[in-house]
Amino acid sequence: MNLPVLEKIKPVVQATKQLEQIEVLDNIKKTLQTADFIAEVHPGVLELRTQYNEANSQEEKSKITDKLSKLKIQQKQYIVVSIEKILQIAENLKLDFCLHNNIVYTYNGVYWQSLEDNELERFLGDCAKIQGVPKYDASYFDFRKKMLQQFFSVAHLPKPETNTESVLINLKNGTLEISENGVKLREHQPKDFLTYVLPFCYDPTAVAPIFNSFLDEVLSKQKQTVISEYLGYIFMRHGNGLKLEKVLLCYGTGANGKSVFFDIVTALLGDHNVSNFSLSSLTNENGYYRAKIANKLLNYSSEINNNIEAAVFKQLASGEPIEARLPYGDPITVKNYAKLMFNTNGFLVGEQTNAFFRRFLIIHFDKTISEENQDHELSKKIIKTELSGVLNWALKGLTSLLINKEFTPSEEIKQTLNEYRQQSDPVQMFVLENFLKPGTRPEPLKDLYNAFKAFSEENGNRPLSAKTFADRLRMVGFETERRSIGNVVYVGDVENVAK
Repeated sequence: MNLPVLEKIKPVVQATKQLEQIEVLDNIKKTLQTADFIAEVHPGVLELRTQYNEANSQEEKSKITDKLSKLKIQQKQYIVVSIEKILQIAENLKLDFCLHNNIVYTYNGVYWQSLEDNELERFLGDCAKIQGVPKYDASYFDFRKKMLQQFFSVAHLPKPETNTESVLINLKNGTLEISENGVKLREHQPKDFLTYVLPFCYDPTAVAPIFNSFLDEVLSKQKQTVISEYLGYIFMRHGNGLKLEKVLLCYGTGANGKSVFFDIVTALLGDHNVSNFSLSSLTNENGYYRAKIANKLLNYSSEINNNIEAAVFKQLASGEPIEARLPYGDPITVKNYAKLMFNTNGFLVGEQTNAFFRRFLIIHFDKTISEENQDHELSKKIIKTELSGVLNWALKGLTSLLINKEFTPSEEIKQTLNEYRQQSDPVQMFVLENFLKPGTRPEPLKDLYNAFKAFSEENGNRPLSAKTFADRLRMVGFETERRSIGNVVYVGDVENVAK
């Protein structure tokens, strides 16, 4: 199913001229002139200079010179005047700056680029020197730090309002605007506040035969449909009205194509637009890594482990505004951040709930590629010639999401999720492997828990707490009761439980 094309799109459109960030900043430095700091700070100095030029005697000139020599410039005055001049030049040149989550962005004609504090400090110090601030002041770290603080204090740098009604995809030859009404390619616009550009041009006629052949080898058609929808979902901003709340998990062992897919997706989006933090890092309490995925398209990691803060994970999966902070910085609230994908060979084992697993779309890469059929250059071949075609494949998935408002239901994926949930729940595994079932025979909870601990250690897992163990037993249908001998679990068959 395809959306209508609202405007005729040429197959090949020339890439838009993109300024390097250094060019944006250099344009300001080239336009700056030496500042008259004395005149800026002491308004009466112009009159004194006029009087000096018109004075008829040396004595009168000496008096005026003495007055002028007493006019000094303090460091704070150098800073205030310098920043005013820089901002005025930027406005005159129509160079766009904005401030978002305490990060300054510059617009390069194609997308917004973040400007690190140390780069901004260096730029401001250079501008101060150009304007005539003494060299050793302008180069001093403390002076530059105060310049930065003054810049943040007085610069009016509003973040453009973002459009959540349409899906925007930024490419080298324009911005693709996609809505339920159709598709059109238009010029880049700063108001979109897009902080990335895909590393190729949009070509509506492009195809990807090698990529499609690879998918057919490793995934069923049902899985291909859902994974294409998720790649389209990556381009949808959080808060766009669709509450899909999903994290994609690519699961499987052996030579199954996960690594090839990882390489292709990373190249499709561009290295700078993809982060690779573990789920444990993203959910830990300090919030540093969450700040790092702001304005990224995707966080795609091959590391997923059991040390996960479930509440934070649910927020991330749901696309809700989330607290984060940078080292030595104040907490910030991040609203636009990366979607999440992970490659894994194993299972998450721990105290996760059903609500936790509902956030997962699990794609099982269950086909093993034999050694003789493996092409170690496959991802490079696809990346070199087929990225535009891969994007068109993802756009079909995006179209499906926009029309159906949900990921395509798949019995295969549902079954994989159930199996994964079961394998990830050590209590269920303990029950199944010991042939336990609910019944009427009271069995001391302590004995069962001791057997469960031994089972967990044997399988290399950290045992759950006794309370969680009892709660999980009740969740799968067992009744418990407190009796004179202690807590008991009513079972039907405990013959295989080692005491």
